[in-house]
Amino acid sequence: MLRPEIAARSGYDAQHPAARIILDANESPYDLTPDIKDRVFSRLKQIPFNRYPEANSRALRGLAAEHLGVDEDYIVTGNGSDELINYLISACIDPGDRVVFPEPSFSMYRILAETHHAEVITEPLGENWELTDDLIKASRKASLVFLGYPNNPTGNCFDREKINELRSETDGLVIIDEAYSEFSGHSFVDEVSAGEPLVVLRTLSKAFGLAGIRTGFLIAPPQIVEGISTVKLPYNLNRLSQVTAEEALKNKETILKNVDIIIEQRNKLFDFLEEQGLKPYPTEANFVLFRPSCADGFYHQLLESGIRVRSFSAPRLENCLRVNVGTPAENQTLIEAIKEINS
Repeated sequence: MLRPEIAARSGYDAQHPAARIILDANESPYDLTPDIKDRVFSRLKQIPFNRYPEANSRALRGLAAEHLGVDEDYIVTGNGSDELINYLISACIDPGDRVVFPEPSFSMYRILAETHHAEVITEPLGENWELTDDLIKASRKASLVFLGYPNNPTGNCFDREKINELRSETDGLVIIDEAYSEFSGHSFVDEVSAGEPLVVLRTLSKAFGLAGIRTGFLIAPPQIVEGISTVKLPYNLNRLSQVTAEEALKNKETILKNVDIIIEQRNKLFDFLEEQGLKPYPTEANFVLFRPSCADGFYHQLLESGIRVRSFSAPRLENCLRVNVGTPAENQTLIEAIKEINS
């Protein structure tokens, strides 16, 4: 009963081998503090679980608008960026319409675009993972263009002038996926609030350490938000996620102190990998992509040490591993394990 193209492909595999130190999913190593969790639990005790959640997450949207510096009617909430990407494609794509993104980039762009019968066009990034003229050319006839900023899994922010050149060349809608924005300090949100026809995606899964509650934000001009709202599932964000996200945003000064620690540890890890001859790529995210001489062997030796990193099989990434930044103690354990492997 499945569509043939669905039956023939594999889904996104989120299952991973067991490990003592998990550094493969770009998560924050820091959970909410006990006092913030207590505020969440206190509020949950007052919630009637027999009632649907607030349909449009009004309280959360208000806090997110304040945090991002936009009006509330510029925001849609979703179960992480994945759901919001799905809404964008549902609202904007007819079968056969072109969706463009660079390779390598976030795998869900392809999975969701193909699910909606889009024509998927990709162009490889340049030698230093930069946007190319070929990608800009391919984007001219696109309906949607997705760009990670910073890009996953390469970790770099594309040149802003090159992005603006692409925007000027395409008649389609450009989506800037800023899942790792807090670690780079760069954003296009100010351009959305100024009325530019642009969409920005943000998430609480990374810098806020809330991957477990699956909460993200789509920021776009009100006309686009209204269109997305016509395909958004009712009650899409449950009460637990709404309450936890609200308390996180109310306490963002405490939570985002961890960003400075992660950046410091990221730079330390990058320098170490470079000293070890493991060819790390410059990064502005909370992870480092690197290229050991034998990625498969390196991956399994780390796993034997109880450390799980991300391996790849996609073109140009076959010999690469990606490791996200852990706590200082976790990073030191990683460093010692790598020293042992390289000795």
